[in-house]
Amino acid sequence: MDIHHLFGKNVRHFRLKQGMTQQELAFRAKLEVAYVSKLERGLKNATLETISAVSIALAIQPSSLFDELGSEAPEPIKGGRKLKITN
Repeated sequence: MDIHHLFGKNVRHFRLKQGMTQQELAFRAKLEVAYVSKLERGLKNATLETISAVSIALAIQPSSLFDELGSEAPEPIKGGRKLKITN
């Protein structure tokens, strides 16, 4: 799968996961609905500004839009204590 289709698949994945329509995403990211549709179908090449706007609108890390499985890796806990695991 090329990068455009991977990006588009993930935009759609996260949008639907949040119960958001293309219209809502377009409004939040300040994009045209037709452009969001083309992004999701892998027909447009997103700029850095667009990637940032979409990730902010979806409340996800920009890198999540490029994950192979559309997975959300948990962010590491900062300042947490380490647990010792014994058998």
